[in-house]
Amino acid sequence: MLSIQSDVPIPVRVLGWLWYLSAVCAVVHIAIGLLFQKRLNFDFNVLGFWMGPGLVRGDRRWWSWAVNLTCFGIVAILAIVWFVLGQGSDGLMLTFNVFDYPVGRMSLFQFIVFAAALEFLAFWSLWVLQKYRGFAYPSPAG
Repeated sequence: MLSIQSDVPIPVRVLGWLWYLSAVCAVVHIAIGLLFQKRLNFDFNVLGFWMGPGLVRGDRRWWSWAVNLTCFGIVAILAIVWFVLGQGSDGLMLTFNVFDYPVGRMSLFQFIVFAAALEFLAFWSLWVLQKYRGFAYPSPAG
């Protein structure tokens, strides 16, 4: 059962639930890969099953994991944008997949807007984690 500390700030709770939601999406992605595509997908977002509730409880250990993975995500998004821009086609259209199934195409501009929204979410997450870093309770010994 997920216990919520009443003195954990609301933005940190929202962030914890977003990590938990990303873990659910990761499990769906892995399951679709196994069941329908006969391949094993690795997705580190499954850590959200522990990180999300840990943030909601105010556990410093999971706060540290969230900071580190958020920083990794910021760098990864920038690397992906750099790679796509390096392809160098003016009329480049990208296929948009949801759980590895193509659902449409997007222009390079739409991709940049989408990536910018993801970067904004990542920077907001990092800002929340840094602003409320003193809220976390000490991790249990052991």
